[in-house]
Amino acid sequence: MLAASSVDELAPGLAELDRRIEAVRSAAGETRVLLDELPTLQQTLPLVGCASWRSAAAEHYEARLDELVSRVGLARSALEQAELELGATLLRLERERDEALAQLVATASDPGAAPVEGTRPGAAWGWR
Repeated sequence: MLAASSVDELAPGLAELDRRIEAVRSAAGETRVLLDELPTLQQTLPLVGCASWRSAAAEHYEARLDELVSRVGLARSALEQAELELGATLLRLERERDEALAQLVATASDPGAAPVEGTRPGAAWGWR
């Protein structure tokens, strides 16, 4: 039988970890959707320097278009980095959840047992 105080300490942490894991998975999925849409968006942008005639307006348009292409590239890089960081965060949170579950199982087996190494009962599960 589980010691009530151990369950009370670990259960809220597990529920919070599950909520955070789902939030990270959702954000990772949304990031992937945006990354998948970017190539199509980039293909719809006109080529820089494609104007056959020159004017001040055309030069201004070309400068703004070049800036837009650059920003789309930066956005893609930022999304790729975010995807990597979300993946690392997901792995970390899942590892913390597994450690908390191991602690819960150990407590269920032996209520007087010392905490399982690597677990932090009652810890605040913060973001990186």
